[in-house]
Amino acid sequence: MSDPDWNEKVDRVVQEIAKAISEAMDKMVTDLPEGAAPQMALEQVVAELAAHQSWFMRLIMEDADIREAYATAVGRLPLTLTARPMPGDQA
Repeated sequence: MSDPDWNEKVDRVVQEIAKAISEAMDKMVTDLPEGAAPQMALEQVVAELAAHQSWFMRLIMEDADIREAYATAVGRLPLTLTARPMPGDQA
């Protein structure tokens, strides 16, 4: 599709859902009990999503175009990027 309104709507929807997912992940980390590993929790989230959103999870984990989009996005990040502080970390 080349309709600018269509493209803008797609971009807006994608940005909104990415922001919502990011905020939910930050909330998950801050809500975990002290000492709980975020990686362990994320493993459980992936398992839950595999049960509830199997089609999307299959795309995320197996689709070559999505893996390429991830690699491209990571390649655009600044080389000086440091680990993102986890919510609740002391500065």
